[in-house]
Amino acid sequence: MFNPLEHPGLPVGRQGRHWHELDVEATQLRSAEPGASGRVDEMEALQAAAALFNRRAALRCPDLESQRAVQRLGLAATARHDTLAALHPFAGAALSPGGDQSLWAQLVVQECAACAMYHTFLEQETDRRLRQLWELHLQMELAALHTAGDLLRLHEDRDPQELMAAMPAAGVADLPAMLTEHQSRIDEQFDRTAAAAGEDRYTAFGELAWMIAVHETIEEEIVHPLTRHLDPPDHLADHLLDEERRISEALADVSISLGDVDGLAAVHAMLLAHTRRESTEEFPLLRAGIPAAELADLATAAWAAESQACAGATARPGMPQASDLVRDVLRPTAQQLPV
Repeated sequence: MFNPLEHPGLPVGRQGRHWHELDVEATQLRSAEPGASGRVDEMEALQAAAALFNRRAALRCPDLESQRAVQRLGLAATARHDTLAALHPFAGAALSPGGDQSLWAQLVVQECAACAMYHTFLEQETDRRLRQLWELHLQMELAALHTAGDLLRLHEDRDPQELMAAMPAAGVADLPAMLTEHQSRIDEQFDRTAAAAGEDRYTAFGELAWMIAVHETIEEEIVHPLTRHLDPPDHLADHLLDEERRISEALADVSISLGDVDGLAAVHAMLLAHTRRESTEEFPLLRAGIPAAELADLATAAWAAESQACAGATARPGMPQASDLVRDVLRPTAQQLPV
C-alpha cells in the first residue's frame, strides 16, 4: 500500500515553476482516454478546496513561523490548481479532516489525501504528458505533507503516521468496497451518537448526518444510475432511492428532538436493512456488470468527492452543503455514465 510519508517529495521551496513548464496544451484532453478528463476535474476541485483550507488554517496558527509555513502550502496548492485548470479546453483553465480533529491533524490528513490521489492517478494514467504532470504534483504534495507533519510534531508532539488510519478509503479495491467501508463507519457513528449526552450528542448526530449525506449522494449520482442501467426491469435502483428518501425524512424527524433515543434506534434499524439490501443485491450486480478497472476508477472519483466535501465544509452538520460539494466533483463522472 502506498504510504506517502515514506517519500520525501519536491521541497516546497523549490516548487516554483518557470512559465514554460506550466504552458500546457488545453486541447490534449480531447484526444486523451475518457478517464483523463475526469481525473483532471477531480484533482482541480480537490486542489481548490486545499488552497481554501490552507488560507483559513493560516489564520488560526499560533505563531508567525507556522503561519508562513501554512501560507506557503496554500500558495503551492493554488499553483497546482491553476496548472490543472489550464488543461480544460473550454477555459484555458475523500482520511477525512473530521470536525473533531486539530488544525495540525487536519492539515496532515488533507495532504495525505492529495498524495494518495496523485499516486492513484499516476498509476492509472496512459497519457504521457499527464503522467509527467501527476508525477510533478505528487512530488510537490509529498514535500507539503512532510511540512504538515513537521508542524504536527512541533505543536502536538505527534507522529503523522498515527493519522494514516484516518485517511478516506483511497486504497480500496473498488466502489462497492468503499461504500461498504462507509456503511461500517456510519453504523459505528450511530452507536456513538446514542451513547453521547447533551451537546456531545448534537455534535455526534451532526457528524452522523454529514456522513450519511455524503454516502447517499455518491450512490445517487453514480451507483444507482449504474444499477438502473444494468437491471432496469427490477427497478432496484428506484426502490433503494425510495428507502433513502424515507431514511432522510426519519433522520430529520429525530434531529428535532435528540432526546428520542428510540427514534434514533428506529432510523438505525432502517439504515441497516437498507445497507444489507445494497450489499446483497446492488453491489454484486455492479461487480458482475462493470469491469473491475472501471469500478476502481469510480472509487477514486467518489473518494475525491468525499475529500472535497471534507476540505470544503465550513460547518457541521452541513448536509445540503456536503451533498452539493459531492455532486460538483462527481458531475463529470456522472455525465460519462451509460444511460
